[in-house]
Amino acid sequence: MVFCSRLQPAQCWPTVHMISRAGLRFSLPITVAVSAILTIVYFSYRQTISGYPQGAGSYTVAKENLGTYAGLLAAAALMIDYTLNVAVGISAGIGALVSAFPPLQRYTLLLCLAVLFLTMSGNSKPKIRTSRSPS
Repeated sequence: MVFCSRLQPAQCWPTVHMISRAGLRFSLPITVAVSAILTIVYFSYRQTISGYPQGAGSYTVAKENLGTYAGLLAAAALMIDYTLNVAVGISAGIGALVSAFPPLQRYTLLLCLAVLFLTMSGNSKPKIRTSRSPS
């Protein structure tokens, strides 16, 4: 297979076209799988809303229905998700800023840490409250 990184853009099109035609046969199964998962999530949320009309988080729902370890796993998964979400958002934003202003590239890490600190200081009270283990 020829890699497009060594070719001119016009030479890449036959390879891209061949790969996209080969991948086209997977589009219907992937569409069905994603639709099935969305349907399951929809009905799961409907059940959760009717079971907990006062509102409840993943920890509470998992703990009451599946046990303590499932609740802790749900809480840990959410904390990891929030951390990765912030990391990706900050790096994408600073990456866009640095691409618009190339002289800032040498300060990329400092800019990321500054934005992280500002985000953390603005959201610290709710994060501390939600990360505590209930007694």
